[in-house]
Amino acid sequence: MDDEIRGQLSGAGLELLGSQYVAGTLTPEQAWRMVISGNAGLWVTVSDDADRRLDTVNENWHKLSEDLGLIGSDGEFLLSLPGPGAWEKPWYRVRKASELRMAQVLAPYPGEPEYVTASLRGFPVVGVTSEENATWILVFEG
Repeated sequence: MDDEIRGQLSGAGLELLGSQYVAGTLTPEQAWRMVISGNAGLWVTVSDDADRRLDTVNENWHKLSEDLGLIGSDGEFLLSLPGPGAWEKPWYRVRKASELRMAQVLAPYPGEPEYVTASLRGFPVVGVTSEENATWILVFEG
């Protein structure tokens, strides 16, 4: 596995366990398209002006993902990283290893988190995206 990816995930508070191109029947491309299209439900918005904004994004993502069953009983889930070629890259199978810093680290631009997560079964999908002076946490339950 790529040391750069492993380092990035470690900085985000995650342990890299492996990778796979499909979760159930869901590819990273399909999950990104759901989030980008707006067909996912908007569950939480965190204003760019909020105190501890990125920590709040992490806390909301984690609680929502646990409540929806995205995070497995063993703590594992799938993650698709942003950036060029994201749709062609695999899902990364990860679990929380330390304090979550996903919103701080998984951002193509500082302070603008972008990533998509899914359960090992494929659904639910929870996407985090920076839009319109806020960070949105979107859910697609399949």
